[in-house]
Amino acid sequence: MRTFLFTFLFSLFIGSVAAQPAERMIKIAITPNSEDWNYKTGQKASFEILVTQNSVPMKDVAVRYELSYDMMTPFQVKSLVLKEGKTKVDAGTMEKPGFLRCRV
Repeated sequence: MRTFLFTFLFSLFIGSVAAQPAERMIKIAITPNSEDWNYKTGQKASFEILVTQNSVPMKDVAVRYELSYDMMTPFQVKSLVLKEGKTKVDAGTMEKPGFLRCRV
């Protein structure tokens, strides 16, 4: 009887694990146009935004991004639809040293 019960419970466990839906990971990558993420004062900065699902760029995906200095109130907030899953955002320049943040 114990063997039957163990076999029954084990098959229920395996059945429930096998019945789980496939994971569909959506990732958002934000890449600056500077290799070391550093800019000189007055140097133009931009960010590339890439949205993928299972490592494939998503088509017609809506995103909202914010640009801000030193975690302050955003100076630019926009929403757009990425036709091929990616776009380039012009972040402008900074007049004094600090941090520029792109949040998607």
